[in-house]
Amino acid sequence: MTTSRFAGRIAGAWLLAAALTLTGCDDSSPPPSATGGQGLSGLSEQPTSLAGRSAATGRDAARRITAGQDAASNLADELRGDASGLTVNNLRFPIPSGWEKAEPASRMQLAAFRVSADEGKGETQVVFFTNIGGSAASNIERWRLQVTKPDGQPADAKVERITVRGLDVHTVAMNGTYAGMATAVTTRMPDYGFRAAIVESKSGPIFIRLTGPRPRVEESERAFFDMVKNFSE
Repeated sequence: MTTSRFAGRIAGAWLLAAALTLTGCDDSSPPPSATGGQGLSGLSEQPTSLAGRSAATGRDAARRITAGQDAASNLADELRGDASGLTVNNLRFPIPSGWEKAEPASRMQLAAFRVSADEGKGETQVVFFTNIGGSAASNIERWRLQVTKPDGQPADAKVERITVRGLDVHTVAMNGTYAGMATAVTTRMPDYGFRAAIVESKSGPIFIRLTGPRPRVEESERAFFDMVKNFSE
């Protein structure tokens, strides 16, 4: 590939990432947090004051630049045939061997990986998101509503908070009937596993989710959390 064609693809990836940063969000919007959905800097995601809106404009511009840098880095790796890592918000996550890169299901997803094939009960996938509003606590509560016990109540969740390389990392583990955005009973998936993490990077939170049939998720749980906890800067 010529240098000009490579540069063109890098520029295209930057523009695409910038557009996705403006519109990207998770499968569903989180409920308002007690702090008004404040980010790491204490600035509300949707400030109402003139000063707040000005600060948010600068913050969002910085996020678009970061997204462009990430896209360029990941494209360069792809062109070199290196699928061993993924760069998100300037953090490099080691992708376990055997995970297959998949097409994101929507523009809301930054990246997706197929962990194991569909065996008639659903596919096991890991998905990365960024730019989701709300606090870590409000997003974890939203996730709990997506996984339920047989009686319809939110599933019991094992939630932990740790520090990795000076950054807060929240982890979640649940099992139950998984619905995601779905509301129809026929689309709910029983005996599913849900594992997730929120990494509070300097460029904004990173949301990583593992879902699939419970036995497959339990097999992949250690590799998933090892990936989450072993990012590099």
